[in-house]
Amino acid sequence: MSPEDLFITFLERIAKGQCSREDWKSFAVTHYHDPLVEKARRALVRAAIEIDFNANGTVPPALIATAQELSATFAAEMAATPG
Repeated sequence: MSPEDLFITFLERIAKGQCSREDWKSFAVTHYHDPLVEKARRALVRAAIEIDFNANGTVPPALIATAQELSATFAAEMAATPG
């Protein structure tokens, strides 16, 4: 899997309420070459900062909702991008 694919999997896990400290350190701080993935990463990190998320294993409902929205938006943008 590419780094971008791994990030999307990470985003899907957060949308299900699952996030380890190691995952957060690995995926949230990595910058991605794919502009759509980088856009999603930045939005996720901004949302986490706004709610003071500390990646202690419990994902707050607000971050779950953000991840769900980002996953749906990302899927729609990917479908609209010529491949």
